[in-house]
Amino acid sequence: MAKGLWINEKTFIQFSDKTTSSLSAEIATRQRSIDFYSLGMYLPNPDPILKKLGKDIVVYNELLSDGHLGGCVTSRKSGVKSLEWEIDRGKAKSRQAKLITDLFNNLDLDRIIGETLNAPLFGYQVMEVIWEKVGNYILPKDIVGKPQRWFVFDENNELRLRTKENMMQGEQLPPKKFLLATHEATYENPYGFPELSRCFWPLTFKKGGYKFWVTFAEKYGMPWPVGKLPRGLKQKEYDDFAEILQNMVQDGIAVIPDDGSVDLLVAQGKGATGSIYKDLIETCKVEVSISILGQNLTTEVKGGSYAAAESLMQVRKDIRDSDKKISVRKLNQVIAWIYELNFASGDMCAFSMYEEDDVDKTLAERDELLSRAGVRLTPQYYQREYGFEEGDISSVGSPQPQGLAFSEKKSQGLSQNYGQSRRFGTVPDHHDFAAGSDEWINKYLERILPMLQGARESALADIEKWLRSLSSPPSETEFITQLHNILGDAYDKLDTAVIASAVKDMYTAFKLTDLSPGMEIAFGGADLRTIEFLSNLDSFYLSKFIQNPDVVSQLNDLIKNLYLEQGEGLFGRGEAGVQELKNFLSQKMIDLQDYQVQRIVDTAVQRARNSAHISQLNDAGIAEIEIYEPTQECDFCRAMNGKIIKVETAYQKMKDIASMSPEEYESFLKSEKNSPMLDNIENLVDRGMLPPYHPHCHGRIIKRVK
Repeated sequence: MAKGLWINEKTFIQFSDKTTSSLSAEIATRQRSIDFYSLGMYLPNPDPILKKLGKDIVVYNELLSDGHLGGCVTSRKSGVKSLEWEIDRGKAKSRQAKLITDLFNNLDLDRIIGETLNAPLFGYQVMEVIWEKVGNYILPKDIVGKPQRWFVFDENNELRLRTKENMMQGEQLPPKKFLLATHEATYENPYGFPELSRCFWPLTFKKGGYKFWVTFAEKYGMPWPVGKLPRGLKQKEYDDFAEILQNMVQDGIAVIPDDGSVDLLVAQGKGATGSIYKDLIETCKVEVSISILGQNLTTEVKGGSYAAAESLMQVRKDIRDSDKKISVRKLNQVIAWIYELNFASGDMCAFSMYEEDDVDKTLAERDELLSRAGVRLTPQYYQREYGFEEGDISSVGSPQPQGLAFSEKKSQGLSQNYGQSRRFGTVPDHHDFAAGSDEWINKYLERILPMLQGARESALADIEKWLRSLSSPPSETEFITQLHNILGDAYDKLDTAVIASAVKDMYTAFKLTDLSPGMEIAFGGADLRTIEFLSNLDSFYLSKFIQNPDVVSQLNDLIKNLYLEQGEGLFGRGEAGVQELKNFLSQKMIDLQDYQVQRIVDTAVQRARNSAHISQLNDAGIAEIEIYEPTQECDFCRAMNGKIIKVETAYQKMKDIASMSPEEYESFLKSEKNSPMLDNIENLVDRGMLPPYHPHCHGRIIKRVK
């Protein structure tokens, strides 16, 4: 029965059976537009420069003969070509990743990447992939850039090849044969936007400026010879004399009558006129530099501002990264074709490019400071942060004494030097920093180690349970991810009450019984807000140490090395394999935990001591304190030793810090203005920042006696 609607008793309107257009259908097309008429030809390049000149894209090739433009283009391409590349395996099979890596090592990538980077210059670049049969695989033999003028687009924005047989419409291209790299291509303009179009008129005016400048130099750059002869001579004698002067310009010598003379006149006041051409040419060069490189530091920045230079270099880096994406995208398209032709399914590896960092001086200075303070940096850390290869580092030197327990000789020397300080007067020799530090470090560790051991054992049990539940060996990435998840969950469940109790006892002892040097009696009581802050902070660090980048790196390297050596055989030995892996992880976790926890506790004890002492000194009305660095194992600590800080300022800073959450405090420490660097010392002193300034820092605060 037809569907419809009765308007009245005689009129029936039947509904159309035609379904509504699909939302996926394209409606606004070139064929339906009011301003497009197909004449059975290809879609012309809408570039306004080419349309006005009535020429094709070849005109932009001619521009590259200009020395300044050529240098800018070379510089822009070199920014990308200087990057390192790698094949990121991801979840792809190692055999496939090795095949792709070997293939790319055999290709002339420097040339291929350079040719794809013609896309930003001309708007588009077509690359033909030449395939060959290699064993059981079909692989690219070469990837060759072809001239832009050979290719056009049809009304559907499909790339076509113009041939002798089909010059008007071009031939349809086969799949998986041609790569098309474009720059800012749109539906309206599939040819993309050529950056060289911005350079056309500046280079045209520059060429004209050179022409007029040369003419000007010829006319006014050389002196004019002016000859003088007596009146009354015949015209022929004047003409002969003029010819002598003309030859003189070329030969530099002349023979003239004894009654004649020659003067050389130099054009005066023409310098300003000549500079017009120079300014025109410089302006044109600036426009070319900005068009290709995005900046021109020498002309746009007056006075050589470093900040401005950094900003402009960032612009240059942004352009490089944009160009890099073009090359990476096209080469990954080749990888996708390889997988389609050779492999049935599975995850693909990927081509990527990255910048190999130079040695970061700031990072190196920080690492030196930390090493002197006792932080043990592993070979894996140096390989990751400084780019060393496997085998470059035979060993990492042992750190200097870490200050957890001073030797007897060092303690005696410290007491003697401290007692004889002229600035502070005499302090009792029995005030031994090391003994007090060791005592509370050991007490703190005794409280929390059972809890940490329980977290470790719980994590290992969960890891074992997970391994036994697997029906097939996990991938390297899956195993690393699951390992970190289980460890993170285990340490997140630490009993914060145990930590809070230890911190409260320690802070109270420092505030009420452990007098700051120079003090004879304690004032006030324990600061509950500070105790709460210190407890939360220690709980945060102890529960999150497993997420420390250094710990994460060591665990990742451990698993990667195991996979490298044994592969999936790690999990192929049943019960014995699981137990062996568990024991191996257990020992590694003990090593990591011992070092990380001792570092956290060591620093926590110093932080609690100085927090309690500044409160103690403030309650006593002391005006100033001095920083005393007993070990002075790094340049920063040596420079901080003896610095004077106002008690009021330091106490207020401590209160401000105590109001922070652990996450806020961690971010606060990472701020550049709080970094323990030599050029930042006066800033830290003025703002009342107290030790510890870095892990294992043993800096103390003591009453200043004027």
